[in-house]
Amino acid sequence: MSPFGSALRRLVFIGLPGAAVMTAALVQVARVDRAGAVAPVGARGLAHLQLVAYAELTGAAHRYPDLTGAAQELALVACAVALTALVAVAVRLRVHPVALAPMLVLLAACPPAVGVLVTFGSGLLGTAWLSAGAALLTSPRSLARALGVAVMVLGLLTAPLLAVPVAVLVVGITARRWAPTAAVASALGCAALVLVHLSATPETSVTSATTGTGRDLLVATAAVVVVVGLVFRGLRAVAAATASTALLLVGAPWTSFALLPALVVATVALGAAELDEFVWHLRQRQRWLRRVAVAQLPGRST
Repeated sequence: MSPFGSALRRLVFIGLPGAAVMTAALVQVARVDRAGAVAPVGARGLAHLQLVAYAELTGAAHRYPDLTGAAQELALVACAVALTALVAVAVRLRVHPVALAPMLVLLAACPPAVGVLVTFGSGLLGTAWLSAGAALLTSPRSLARALGVAVMVLGLLTAPLLAVPVAVLVVGITARRWAPTAAVASALGCAALVLVHLSATPETSVTSATTGTGRDLLVATAAVVVVVGLVFRGLRAVAAATASTALLLVGAPWTSFALLPALVVATVALGAAELDEFVWHLRQRQRWLRRVAVAQLPGRST
């Protein structure tokens, strides 16, 4: 297994045990908006609370006539957090810069992907929280890892449907070595689906990226990346998680606003990991050829 695959396995084993316990506790927390009234329960209510808190703490509530401007500003912040966390995880897991840079360039050159990552919604906020939590989980410090678990739980509460690819990822990595963990992860994913159907109103988006050809392009790109990812043993769990996100988008189009940001980030991450695996295998091949060439030099043959 490559260094990336080994590091990914350690990342999941570090973060999952605390996440299961904290989810059960935090899901009971009451949510109240700044006026004192109970906010809508579910993903949209929690996203609204985060928007209101951001507007109050940063002064955005006074810079714009309504929350629309603050929402756009928060969307840009969430996009920056998600991409920065992605780069941080890549650096921690020692992904080669040659593997990451092309994927970021392709992301910047894809208007539907950019549109998804700059449109405010619970899916974007949840993706940003999950990305930040993953970056914290790669830290060698136990306090940072504990904070990473809490941040990821907040991401799942913000966008419950994201629990499905997370559960698939955990099951794919730990099913053979830790059956109780796989069962907990599956239960979290099922509970998230029930929660989102019972308490959250489907969100809609006015951007072309979440409907029609924009969404189809992103799903098709993810499908190609997933197929390539299945070639590498160490990336099959990540590819399965990305595939589960794409399948949810195809089977339930109303989930686009919640899942497309995660699909975009996952596609970029998986694509970078595939390029890193290719670079690693290429280097191994070059080392083997070099040893063979040296062994065939005069005076070195037995």
